[in-house]
Amino acid sequence: MEISRTNLSKLMLDLMLYASITILFRLMGRKASHVALECTLQSHPNMVILGEEVVTSKLTLFDITKQICDAVQARADQDKYHGVVLLPEGLIESIPEVYALLQEIHGLHSQGVSMDNISSQLSPWASALFEFLPPFIKKQLLLRPESDDSAQLSQIETEKLLAHLVETEMNKRTVGYPNHFWHFYYFNFSGDLLPLLVIQVALFSLKAQAQG
Repeated sequence: MEISRTNLSKLMLDLMLYASITILFRLMGRKASHVALECTLQSHPNMVILGEEVVTSKLTLFDITKQICDAVQARADQDKYHGVVLLPEGLIESIPEVYALLQEIHGLHSQGVSMDNISSQLSPWASALFEFLPPFIKKQLLLRPESDDSAQLSQIETEKLLAHLVETEMNKRTVGYPNHFWHFYYFNFSGDLLPLLVIQVALFSLKAQAQG
C-alpha cells in the first residue's frame, strides 16, 4: 500500500504541472474499500468512490457516472483539466443493478448454462442492462464466479467501464468547452511500478503534443 500512496502522490504532482487528463484508478482490496480510503487520506485524490457509500445510497451506474462528470466539469470551470479518481476493486458488486445482473448470471452458471448462452436467458431487465454495456465488460461479467459465488473482481475492469461512460457523457457536455478535448485514462493499480511507468509515458506524450 505504501507504494500505491507514493506513486499516487507523485502522479498528482505531475498532473498539476502539465497534464490535461483525468485518470481513474482501480485499487486492489476485493469488496472492502479500506485500501482506497487509506490511499485517499494519504495522497488526496480529487475524488474517491467507496463501495460502502454506493451500497448505502443505492447509487446506480448512471449516478456514479454523473457524480464523476459533475466533479470533472466543476474543476474545468476553474480551468483545472486534470484529476485523479480512486475506485475500490469491489465497486462493481456494490452497484445495485450490476450486482443483481451478476446474481442472475451466476445462477445460470450454477444451472449448467454455457457462457455463450447466458445472455439469451437473462430476464428482460437484466438483458436490457447487459446489452447497454460495452462488449469488453460483458465478457468479464460472464466469467464463472469464485468459489464463494462472488464475481472475479480482479478481472472486471470497472475503471475502464466508468472511463468509457464518463467520456461519453463529457463529450455531450463539450458545448460549454469548445476548445477542450477530454482525456480519460484508466488503470488497475495493484501497487507495483508498471502502471506509474505507463502513466508517465502518457503524460510525456501529452506534454509533447501540447508543446508541438
